[in-house]
Amino acid sequence: MVEAEQGVNNGIGTFLTFGAKSVDPQILEQLLIGRKEVVGLLFNNINQIVESGSNTNIILIGKRGSGKTHILRVLFHRIQPFVQDRELVVAYFAEEEYGIDSYLDFLVRIINAFKRWYDDDAVFLEGELEKIRETPASRQEDLAELVIVDYIKDKPLLILTENFDATLSAIQKAGQDKLRAFLFRHNRISFIATSQSLIPDLRVEDKPFYNYFLPIELKTLSYKESVALLKQLASVEDRRDLLKHLESKGRSQVRAIHELVKGNHRLLVTFYEFLKADSLAELSTIFIKTMNDLKPYFETFVRYLPPQQQKIIHYLALCKVPKRGTDIGKNCFISDKSISKQLSELQRRRLIEGIPDPASKRDKLYDISEPLLRIAIEVGEQKQGITSLFIDFLALYYSHDELYEQRGKFENLYMQERVPLLKEKYRFEIEAREKALRIKMQYFTDTDTPTLEQAKTLFDKKDFMGVIALLENVKGKDVKVLVNLGKSYLMIDDFKTALTCLTEAFKLAPDFNQSLSIPIGFCYAKVKDHSLAVQWLEKAVTENPRSTLAWIHLGISYSELQEYEKSIQCLQRSIELDRTNIKSWSELGVAYLLSDQNENAVAAFQEANKLDPNDEFVTYCLALSYFENEQHENSISMYMKLSDWKKDNDVLLDIAHSYYYLKELNVSIDYAQIALKKDRKNLEALRLLGALYSELNDYVKSRKYYLKVLEIEPENFWAVLNLGISHMSLEKYDDAKVCFYRAAEINSSDKHPWLNLGSMYQYLEQYDDAIACYNEVLKRQPDDTDALFNLGFIYALTNNLEAARSIFTGLIPTNIKDAMQGILIFLDEDLPFMKALYSQHAALSGASAYDAISEIVTSYLKEDDVELARIIYLQKIIKDVFGSPDKLTFAYKFLEVYKEYVYDKDEHAIYKLPREQREFFVREILKRRDRIEGTSLKP
Repeated sequence: MVEAEQGVNNGIGTFLTFGAKSVDPQILEQLLIGRKEVVGLLFNNINQIVESGSNTNIILIGKRGSGKTHILRVLFHRIQPFVQDRELVVAYFAEEEYGIDSYLDFLVRIINAFKRWYDDDAVFLEGELEKIRETPASRQEDLAELVIVDYIKDKPLLILTENFDATLSAIQKAGQDKLRAFLFRHNRISFIATSQSLIPDLRVEDKPFYNYFLPIELKTLSYKESVALLKQLASVEDRRDLLKHLESKGRSQVRAIHELVKGNHRLLVTFYEFLKADSLAELSTIFIKTMNDLKPYFETFVRYLPPQQQKIIHYLALCKVPKRGTDIGKNCFISDKSISKQLSELQRRRLIEGIPDPASKRDKLYDISEPLLRIAIEVGEQKQGITSLFIDFLALYYSHDELYEQRGKFENLYMQERVPLLKEKYRFEIEAREKALRIKMQYFTDTDTPTLEQAKTLFDKKDFMGVIALLENVKGKDVKVLVNLGKSYLMIDDFKTALTCLTEAFKLAPDFNQSLSIPIGFCYAKVKDHSLAVQWLEKAVTENPRSTLAWIHLGISYSELQEYEKSIQCLQRSIELDRTNIKSWSELGVAYLLSDQNENAVAAFQEANKLDPNDEFVTYCLALSYFENEQHENSISMYMKLSDWKKDNDVLLDIAHSYYYLKELNVSIDYAQIALKKDRKNLEALRLLGALYSELNDYVKSRKYYLKVLEIEPENFWAVLNLGISHMSLEKYDDAKVCFYRAAEINSSDKHPWLNLGSMYQYLEQYDDAIACYNEVLKRQPDDTDALFNLGFIYALTNNLEAARSIFTGLIPTNIKDAMQGILIFLDEDLPFMKALYSQHAALSGASAYDAISEIVTSYLKEDDVELARIIYLQKIIKDVFGSPDKLTFAYKFLEVYKEYVYDKDEHAIYKLPREQREFFVREILKRRDRIEGTSLKP
């Protein structure tokens, strides 16, 4: 196997022209920034192939320029010892294997790869290829497979191939099936492949290669990694001047480059040339030359797309801000039916990205995913030759003073120049610096002056009062001073003053971007003006859709406005941008909790808890969401964890409440008593103990605790009311009356004192007083079914049937079950009235009447004491009142079968019911009755 020798300069030059396969591998190893771990993982997998015979099938997913070719080249160099010792056979494909259109073609490319890298076998392999060419087409695939298998013998084969997504698409399903079968028959073949995206051929269940490859996504470089890569490039070229520059002001220039290329390896290396620019004019020339050089490269992204997709890319590139699908379709003259499909396809190709639209539940915003693709398109559209993104680049690349100095130099050149073409060029340069200066004013920390440098130092040390003392005395405060003051006031929670400073800074910066939107929106939220907060934060996410912080605070403000769905959408977007942000998950949980989506709240808080199991707020919220979701064992577990950190009464009482709902009342009492020992005047503990002892029917103790509540808070409505209930349960009716009437005085609009009074008078058979109390309930809540039913009950007991009829008739629209139950109990002989009652109800909701009578029948048959006369009577009602029994077939048959099975002793009667109803009848009715215990029932 032969590899070309190169000098360092030649190596770097080739690297800069995108030819990683032609670069000295040692240089590539040195430039392996941000990819060392991936290469290490891949090499370890290959080592396992050699040592243990295991297979590895991995696919690297990454955009163009993300370093895929670089990784394969380094990997190929590292495994040479295995290759030279014939422990491993490698088929290393060309970077672009053009023209693969069949399974046979793919097999031939494997043999060609052997030829390319195994010089000693090249003649032999060419002879084998000639045999394949001379073989009839029907047998060529079999022979090609045999050539490969014979060549590798008993050694493992590793295939290194790029753009494997294109290969799979080209050979189609039939070719994929054959390749998968070949790999199954010869299981010593491994793949390390690359792809720009995880295409359907790899992720759809009915495809041959579904779940066959382990995908590894290649992330873009961080700013820190970008600095490291550029330093390594300078070191390889022995540019000590550049290394020194990168340690000082060059870092801000690297940030500008990083922002422009968004961490793309290949483009970062291309823009490395910017750091070598010796003059201002040279920088401008390099920028425009680079854009023009890159234009053909990026045009390939678009050239082979369908026309509609080309229009969409062009439109989004020139818009500069994300757009809705409906707007894209309208401006590109694409129908609603087609636009969704085209946008999905562009997302799959990773040319655009979809962003949730906080202003709409249904819509998404779409934007170009490659920043330099936008510039490349802009170059062809720009009239003046200098793009707006170049101006943004200048603002980041140079300091405030440098831009002022440059503007002055170009102004002098403009004044002295007589050649019109050059004079026009200098005018554009001046204009670019002026625009860059306006943008520069918007950045938070600019260290152009000693005062601001000192302010930055104080801010970094968290001495916010020191910053304020230093800058408040500055006369004629400019944007930079106001922004630093605003930030400092914000950090000491003086949000009103922070707002004054930041909004004044905004007024002074007409070319404003999102850098101030977030803090201004945050301040408005803190002063409880959430409508204005939303306006500013909407501005922030429109201008910078990838700002996690902006999406979080926008979600919080929507939640405060009780617009929970919008809040949830914003917080979900923040999670899409950064799944490791605990604030996103916890605030999403809060939004779900506030909107009664308790299961989703649990899931969100669980994710937050995974990120930081020791976060008190998250632990409390997770406990609360478990409680609201009635998962009380889990809520107790979380509250117990909190109690280890916080020995306060609130947590103890939360635990007590959870045990209360688990009906472990004595345990709940223990925790409430512990809380009470810590604070003898804790109202919540006293109220809870009163309720717990009431549940245990220990009304003496419950009364004791309600009296203690009233010693502390005499006007406590619920304590007075529940004290009355305790008195009533202890048959101290006069004391109970006093409490109920006192509760009615404390809260005259509440129905509960009157409802309890009515119940007590009804029990004491003081029906006139009971009726008066129930009428008081109905004044406060006219549709209260408890009061209405009890009134009907009293009227029926006192033979006032007309009044009873009126009550039960009134119940029909809201509570058909109580209405029917009352009629069955009290008006057994009044079948004509029941017919009329049903006719009236039929117009309202006939189906509900069927459900009600069926439920009444089923419930009655589950009772311990079922009377034969009542069964007959219910059947009569179904016939006479509800018409044909067919309308209530199962209710009628249940009665009939029950009568025959229980009273006529006919064990076969249950087989009159269909299987499903028979199983229900046996399970829910017969097996609950003592009289059939031990009986063998076979549904």
